[in-house]
Amino acid sequence: TLAVTAEQAWIVRTPQIAASPLPNGMGDAFSAILLGHLLRQEALPLALEKATSSLYGLVKHTENGSRDLPLIAQQQHIAEPVELFVAQAC
Repeated sequence: TLAVTAEQAWIVRTPQIAASPLPNGMGDAFSAILLGHLLRQEALPLALEKATSSLYGLVKHTENGSRDLPLIAQQQHIAEPVELFVAQAC
């Protein structure tokens, strides 16, 4: 996942999850989670780390073949991701 400003860019890498089909709404969920962190005045690299990690946790816990992210059942991954992937400047 990549975030870019006029001055800097950051990338967060995660392991690939073999999900087929991929769940719907991943972009919407990521955008909402990232915006929530930014509205709390978190720096962009930290917000990117948390949003990417949250989405990873949601996708990882999506039942194989399901098109729906488990937003309610796995809401703890939105509030506090279990695995935190680090943003690196690029």
